[in-house]
Amino acid sequence: LFALRISHGSIKNIFAYGSYEAHGLIVPVFTKFFYEIFGSSVLTYRVPSAILASLGIIFLYFLIRKAMNMTTAFWTCFVLATMSLQMFFAHSQVVIGFNLLLIPILLMVYYVLRRYKGYIDYIVFGSLMGLSAGFHASLRAFVCVLFAM
Repeated sequence: LFALRISHGSIKNIFAYGSYEAHGLIVPVFTKFFYEIFGSSVLTYRVPSAILASLGIIFLYFLIRKAMNMTTAFWTCFVLATMSLQMFFAHSQVVIGFNLLLIPILLMVYYVLRRYKGYIDYIVFGSLMGLSAGFHASLRAFVCVLFAM
C-alpha cells in the first residue's frame, strides 16, 4: 500500500508516479489520512471513495440547479445516486471516486467559463484538465471532449 509507505515516510516525493507509472500518487496521498484513522482496514478505501462520490453528486446538483432548475437537479442526482454502478464504485474504488468528483467539477467550471470567460476561469479550467488527465483513462477521454468544445 502506497498510503502506508507515505504514512511511514518511506516515500518522500508525493509528486512521483506509482509503481506502474500510470498516474501520480494523489490517491495514496489522499487515503493516507484515512489509513492513519482506520489502520489496515477496508474502511481505509471505502470511506474516502464514498466521500468523493457524495461530493460529486453535490457538485452535480449545484450545476444542474444553476443551469436548469431545482426539480431537474434533484431527479438527476437521485437517479445517479441510486444507480447500481454508482453505489458499487462509490464504496469500493477511490480512483473512480475521484472521477465521480472531477467530472461534475469540470462541467461546472466549463459552464462558468462559457458564461463569463475570465482569465482566472481559463487558468482554473486548464489546471483542472491537467490534473484530471493524470487519472483514469475514461476521465482523459472526457477531458479531450471538453477541450474540443
